[in-house]
Amino acid sequence: MPEINYFLAVFVSVFLITDPFANIPIFSAFLENFPQDIKKKTIFKSHAIALIAFFLFSFFGPIFFQYLNIEFFSFKIAGGILLLIISLEMLFGFKTRTELTPKEREDAEEKENLAITPLAIPLITGPGAITAGIVLFSKAENTLQAFQFTIAAIAA
Repeated sequence: MPEINYFLAVFVSVFLITDPFANIPIFSAFLENFPQDIKKKTIFKSHAIALIAFFLFSFFGPIFFQYLNIEFFSFKIAGGILLLIISLEMLFGFKTRTELTPKEREDAEEKENLAITPLAIPLITGPGAITAGIVLFSKAENTLQAFQFTIAAIAA
C-alpha cells in the first residue's frame, strides 16, 4: 500500500507544480500567429524537452550537488522557501518579476527555439518542478518506487 501512496504523492505534486491548465493560455498567446502544424510540433517539442530536463535534474541533481559540495538538506530548505514564495505570490495575486513583458513576448516569438525557452524551461519545468523532482526521487526507497516516480511524472 505505501507504493500507491508514493505514486499518488509524485503524481499530485508534479501535476500541481507544473500546472498544465494555467499553461494553456500562455501557450496560446505565444503560438497564436503560427500555423496549426507548427503549433503541434512546438507543443510536442516543448513537452519532450521539459520532460527530459525534469528527469535529468531529478536523477542526476543529487550527484551535481554533491560535486558542488551542497548538502541535500540545504537544497530541501532552499527549495521549500522557493515553493513558499511562489505559493504566496499566487495566493495573494502578486505580479512576479518573472512574468514576461510585451516586449519580451515579441522577442520570444521571433526566436527560433520558442519550444525550449520560455515554453519548456522555465514554464513547464521550472525551479519548483526541478526541486520537487529531486526531493521526490530521493525519497524512492527501491526500484519499484523509482519506476513509479518515472510513470507518475510522465502521467502528470
